[in-house]
Amino acid sequence: MFFENIPGVYQSALFNNFPVIHGFSGKMFGDMRESASRRKLVKTLKYDTPDIKTATQVHGSKILSVDGYSSVDVGDALETADAGIIVGVKSADCVPVLLYDTVTHRVAAVHSGWKGTLAKITLHTVHDISSSVHSLYAAIGPSILDCCYDVDGSRGERFMKAYAGNPSCVVRIGSTYRLNLANCIQSDLMNIGISAHHIDTAGICTSCNHDSFFSYRYTYPDSCGMNMSFIGIYEKI
Repeated sequence: MFFENIPGVYQSALFNNFPVIHGFSGKMFGDMRESASRRKLVKTLKYDTPDIKTATQVHGSKILSVDGYSSVDVGDALETADAGIIVGVKSADCVPVLLYDTVTHRVAAVHSGWKGTLAKITLHTVHDISSSVHSLYAAIGPSILDCCYDVDGSRGERFMKAYAGNPSCVVRIGSTYRLNLANCIQSDLMNIGISAHHIDTAGICTSCNHDSFFSYRYTYPDSCGMNMSFIGIYEKI
């Protein structure tokens, strides 16, 4: 279940009892490619860090390990075990996934578009930060859903093959396909043994809710800003 405890920031009830700060922000704080927008968000969170650590995202599968001294380069997932650091990913229809392991006390933020979903970037990140599927928790944030995400035959066929025609992930309608990447990722997590009780999915379509979230598809061909999904550890365990 997702709730809006801080205006403009959606959070997962699944993470309520964990020593982490997290959330999925939309338009209220501005374009998250801008440092001023990120600082405004951090100030609202009242978390002792100057900024959110982000990377240059390329729709790939590279995972970056972040500490207080590291510079952040190119990648589509960031993970850390350091208190005082918030890692985040930017999106405007792609799926943001936040992860926390209760044994290793590592957190991660993942950006998964259609390429990253096929490349299983979320699963690779799980394997990087987790000691066991039984201690891993995931929150899948707002993204474009199948109600608004039509793709052509070539891409659709790749998903039909990857997800064995699972109708919650991909459906063929005439010569096009409708994708639900959030469901694809949830299916991937459950297939490696993560309990459905450890996964929280927002079920919020960024295109349908374009008043609250930046949506590339809704705005195209005009440019649009980026939403932010972030997670950090409050203190050393």
